[in-house]
This record gives sequence, structure tokens and C-alpha cells, in this order.
Amino acid sequence: MPRTSTVTPAGCPPLRVLSFDNLGLIKVIENSKKQGDLQVIARWGEPSLQRSIVSACLSSDEDSQVLAVARKNFIVDILNPSTGASCMELNARTIRGRLNSNLQEDTDASLVAVHMFRAEASGLRSVLTCTSSGDANLHLIDGIQVHEDSFGTSWPICRMGNILCMKVDKSEKYAAFGGDGIDVSLWDIQTQNRIWEAKAPPRDSNGLMSRPFVTASTFLGDDHKKLVVGTGHHQVRLYDINARRRPMIAFDFLESPIKAVEADTDGNRVYIGTGNGALASFDMRSGKMLGSYKGRISGSIRCITVHPSLPVFAACGLDRFLRVFHKNSRELLTQIFLKQPLSVNVFDTHYPAKALTADDSAEVSSVEYSDNAFLYAENEMLDSVGSKKKKKKTKESKKMKSTQDELLEVDNNIYAVSEKACKKRKAQRLEGRESHLKAHKKKKRSESST
Repeated sequence: MPRTSTVTPAGCPPLRVLSFDNLGLIKVIENSKKQGDLQVIARWGEPSLQRSIVSACLSSDEDSQVLAVARKNFIVDILNPSTGASCMELNARTIRGRLNSNLQEDTDASLVAVHMFRAEASGLRSVLTCTSSGDANLHLIDGIQVHEDSFGTSWPICRMGNILCMKVDKSEKYAAFGGDGIDVSLWDIQTQNRIWEAKAPPRDSNGLMSRPFVTASTFLGDDHKKLVVGTGHHQVRLYDINARRRPMIAFDFLESPIKAVEADTDGNRVYIGTGNGALASFDMRSGKMLGSYKGRISGSIRCITVHPSLPVFAACGLDRFLRVFHKNSRELLTQIFLKQPLSVNVFDTHYPAKALTADDSAEVSSVEYSDNAFLYAENEMLDSVGSKKKKKKTKESKKMKSTQDELLEVDNNIYAVSEKACKKRKAQRLEGRESHLKAHKKKKRSESST
């Protein structure tokens, strides 16, 4: 029988996660305790393969957040992330109420990604969608309906290849696109102009060029000029737009395609997930691997999401588990089985404040609650992990000490036995020598007498 070891999660601080799967279901997962397991408290939607979710985005508003969910059938649902109530449905094929002719002709196209922008001063919002055929569509909505008379446009990213990923920077002015046969490029969203495009890598030793195959991308920190890209050739690249078109740092990670890339809030660290379930973090200043994350991940990782204020991140994929890891200790804090293959997960950062207002006994501000609770939960979590490690170490040291004592006792016994044997052999040698001398002297006397 092979040796197996079970990983016991250490528990995570209070948080709220929205998970999205291939059957079009949205599951609300919460952990209300300071150190406990995740639980599914709500399920939104009905299962349907035609309405499978390919991407989701939660707006970064401080007051009122809005959730955009992109489905396989070109429908974008605008939802309230607190209750799951549908605000409106948006057809990604239409621009100003008319069908996009490019999407109407291409029957194999599918929706790839969606991004929900922050609300403007007038209350209007923009939604950016991208299709696999290379069409980017920008829609303007006012919360409950598409704004027909206002700005809405579509522009082509490419005419050959398939778009696989789209990422918008934190300022929401630039977007990066890449895919199969399409190298990564940066576009200005306001002017719909391409401002930078990566150059193909040099030929290999055989004189062959590798086909562009960008599977995931993210911006490093708040700056849109540093772009990290994962490829289907299991390579991670860092581009500096101001410096050059070729990567500043490029390195291979194992042998499976890179499926998920997400930057940390510190602006230096990046989390990488592969097609065979490997999960690791890298320091992009040097390209050095900081460490891999523990946990039995048996399927492809499809999404990594970093919490903006807690030192945790969540990863999900085709093995149907949602896992929460600690950034620094790389421990698996908690995991939950969600029955369907997962495509996206999103953190609801407004959850702790809502949980506080529901509790009448707490009479502190939401900011103080979030800071103190998070710090307390993190310290408690680290203390528990440290105490477990200390107990483990003391047990191991006791076992090692007992085995060392036993070995010393055995060595002493062996040494005593060997010492006795040596003394016996020495005495036998001396006796043999004396008997030989006596026989020799006796022989000489007999010869002299004759």
C-alpha cells in the first residue's frame, strides 16, 4: 500500500466568496467564524450548459458594488452581489441595439471575458466584453437598462487566432489581450487604439519560431506598464512597456500550460497555476520561485483571486474544490467541495461590514472591525499553526531521543562484547607463544645432550 498523508486545514478568517461553475450556477460561500470552515449559504440560478459561466467581475466601487457575469451564450447578467437579484441582462452581440455583423457571421465565436467599470459621477457604468474571435465591445448602462443613446462601440483586436484572456488595469484605462496565435497587446480603452504589442521571441537552436500562445495575463501593481504573461508553452514572462517589446524576464515553470496568473497587492509577487494543478508564487524582480503551496490539487487551476486586505488568496479549478491559502506561510487554510467544475471565484470585500451591522452588540465602525478582526484572526491562525508545529517538533524530538538512546545502548553492548573477544584472543596468542618457546627450548636441550 502507498503511503498517504491527510492535510488538515488550519481554518481561515471571516470572508465571503462567490464561485461560478460550468453549469451556470453561482454559489455564495461564507465563513462567519474567526477560524472555521467555509459553508455554502446560497445558490443562485438554474443549471444549464448553454448558460455556463466563462468569466465574472465585481466592480471596485467603495459604496455600491455591481457584479457582471459573462455566460457562454453571449449574455452578460448584471447582479446585486449581496442578494443575487438580477438588475438587467445585456446581450454582448448588440451595440446600440443592433447586432454586431462580425459576431453574426462567426458561429464558432464565444464570450471570453468581461469587466465591470466603476460608476461615473453621472451614475452610468461601462461594461467591457471580449469574444474569442477578437471583437471587444464597450457598453454603457445606467443600472437597469442599456443606455441606447450614449456611447457604445466595438473594435477588432485581431482577425486571426483566438482570444483567450483579457485583463484591465487598476486605473481602468488600458486593457491587455492575448490568445492562441495572438501575442499580448495593450489597448487604450477610451481611444480604442493599440499602444503596444509584444514582439515574438527569437528563434531556437533549430531555427524554429514558437507560435504565440498567451493563456493568462495580469498587471503588476498599480502600474499598467508592467505586464506578466503566462503561456501555453509553460513559460512566464515579464514585459516592461517602456523598455522594449521583448520580455525582461522569462522562465519555464514545470511542463504544463499556465492557466492562471494573478499579481499580489505588494506589486512584486505573482501566483501561478498550471494545467496539472501546480500552484506556486514567484518574485518577479528576480524571477525566483518563493515556494509552492500545499494541498492535493488534482485538476487544472482556472482562477486565482487575491483578497485586497487579508493575507489570503483563493484558487479553484476542474477538481471542483475551492481552496483558500495563506500568502506567507503557504498553508492550506480551508477548502470546500462544490460538485461542479469551477471557472471563476470572486471575493466580496464588503462582507465583514455587513456582518457587523447585523450584530447589535458590536458598536464600532466597520473599518475598525475589519482591521482588528482580520489582525486578530490572522494572529490566532498563525499561533495555532505555530503551536501545531511545536507539538509536532517536540514529539519528533522525543522519538529521536529515545531511538538515539537505544542505539547508544546497542553500541555499548556491541563494544563490550567485542572488547571481551579481543582480550580472549590476546590471551590465547600469549599462551600459544609461551608453549612454542617451551617446546623450542626443550628441543635444543635434547640436541645438546646427544
